[in-house]
Amino acid sequence: MTTPQQKFREEQTREEYERASRRAAHIVQLARGEFRRDVASTPRELVWSKRKARLYHYFPMAAKVQPEPLLVVPWIGISRPYVLDLLPDSSFIRAMCLQGYHTYLLDWGEAGDEDADIGFAQTSLDFLPRAIKKALSQTGAEKLSITAVCLGVPITASYLALTPDAPVRNLVAMVGPIDFNQGGMFKSWVGSPAFPAESLVNTWGGVPTSAMGLGFKLLRPLGDTMAYSGLMWNLDNPAYLPTFQALNDWSNDFIQMPGHFFQQLSRDLYRDNLLIKGQFRVGGRLVDLKNITLPILTIAAAQDHIAPAAAARALMDAVSSKDKEYVELPGGHISVFAGRRASRQLFPQVNNWLAVRTPLSSNQRG
Repeated sequence: MTTPQQKFREEQTREEYERASRRAAHIVQLARGEFRRDVASTPRELVWSKRKARLYHYFPMAAKVQPEPLLVVPWIGISRPYVLDLLPDSSFIRAMCLQGYHTYLLDWGEAGDEDADIGFAQTSLDFLPRAIKKALSQTGAEKLSITAVCLGVPITASYLALTPDAPVRNLVAMVGPIDFNQGGMFKSWVGSPAFPAESLVNTWGGVPTSAMGLGFKLLRPLGDTMAYSGLMWNLDNPAYLPTFQALNDWSNDFIQMPGHFFQQLSRDLYRDNLLIKGQFRVGGRLVDLKNITLPILTIAAAQDHIAPAAAARALMDAVSSKDKEYVELPGGHISVFAGRRASRQLFPQVNNWLAVRTPLSSNQRG
């Protein structure tokens, strides 16, 4: 006769066997790419382009459409911005569309050697204002809000500081460095006087993908180990695996950064920290962040090794805005805005902040 203790052990053994079988099957499925899903699947249209830059329009997915659009300004080079629209349940862009925003993404494109001349003057004073003009003309709005991400923050801040009358109502600055002395390992490495930025650009015309990939791997040598450690803990969870597959594919898909932009980034920002000092020149003009007065929400990630929280928080003291808020969320540089946790903590935070700072349409007032 089987005792209760024996029955319990048999059930445990069976459960462990089934769990091990699932994990083994999932390893095979991952290797085959069976957990890959379509990324960047939110419907969009191309509405403007210049050189490699593209402006994409994503349509509202709510009955009540917001009267002013939202423009997303990501980093330039390094990696592709589709991580902002990774999978439907972890897409920042889709989340904003679901709140009724005409959402626009300024995709800088994949730079080649022929784009070595592109720097802050082109991104901040040419491409960005043209994208804003196009979004406003399409929607008929007089102003829009901007969500800037990573290096999109200093690009956008430079534009706003040099264009005090810009038709921008609000700025959401996500994980973007402003005080580059607080730039962590990037400051120690790229900001070193010995770093051969000029030689790198003169040789390659920009930062080639091979160097970009190697640099980011060296920046966090155990990053892949940590990612696969998380995978092992969740290997029997099929809901976890598509996101892992998508993020893993994206994180190994590097693109080139334009040469002049990289020179300015390494020399003027990381090495000399000119932006926070008010000594950074864009198009021959000094960028004074005190000229920025619009409402700002600054979001930092507590475990960010690329743009540490102190580097992002510096925007709060650098601007003249009276309506400004700083939020530090758990997570790393990417996980804070891409992934399931982001959909629970970041997306509502941004939406709620914008909601009280965006005018109501006539049908919303009714």
